[in-house]
Amino acid sequence: MWPKIALAGSVFAGLLLSFCAVMLFMWKPNTQTPGPLVDQTAQIAEPKLLTGRLASSRAFPLAATKSKPNTFKLGKGQHLAAFLSQHGWTSQEAKSALDTAKNEINLKRLRAGMSIQVIPEKKGQKKIVLQLKPEKDYELAIDTSSLKPTTQMIEYPITKKKLHYRGLVRLSLWESAKQAGMPPAMIDQLADVFAWQIDFAKEVRSGDRWKISVERHYVRGKVVGHGPILAAQFESDHKKLTAVRYPQSGEDARYYFPDGRSLESLFL
Repeated sequence: MWPKIALAGSVFAGLLLSFCAVMLFMWKPNTQTPGPLVDQTAQIAEPKLLTGRLASSRAFPLAATKSKPNTFKLGKGQHLAAFLSQHGWTSQEAKSALDTAKNEINLKRLRAGMSIQVIPEKKGQKKIVLQLKPEKDYELAIDTSSLKPTTQMIEYPITKKKLHYRGLVRLSLWESAKQAGMPPAMIDQLADVFAWQIDFAKEVRSGDRWKISVERHYVRGKVVGHGPILAAQFESDHKKLTAVRYPQSGEDARYYFPDGRSLESLFL
């Protein structure tokens, strides 16, 4: 029995600490118009090399400059070999490079519109950088004197910054999210958090208020998305609900009331 009590106490203590950490900033009373309460700009992080095949020792600093006059888009239905041909690669150079590249990436799944940076030829080497994802690049180079290809994967770390939104419902919940400068899709997350307590299709009224705390994700200084809601509050004339995510990440994360009760324990 005592071990169970100790475990319950540990969970409650962790939940309380998480709640306090989020709430100290999030629930400050103020009278400003709805919108983001905090918006911190992420620093551009140094890239990390993941893999390489005969890879050079230095990664090309793709994020070093803002203007990229040598950056192009892969056309719809365009094969990478055709793209290389358009930019001065011979058919033999392209074949040699792509034969090596296909061992690391699926060339058939390169999407139309993908950014490709063409590096000016230098010291007998031609090079391109494929932006596979916002946080991941693939560098493909070839030594034109020997047709010796080199490849490497470059991963840029995701920087996370806490951001707090609040809104006042006038016309609809989704309209309030737009007025707050928040992606409207995140309202679906808010509805999921309180799905056991509020019927958002029927119970939301003009004058209702909400607040959420989330993490905004940056890669190379650019916003690439948001994490799950860390804390949320919904207030109407009849009720005021507060939820905290604990733990803040992982498959076991759940939402709780500040007193430790699970939100899923109460039905509509």
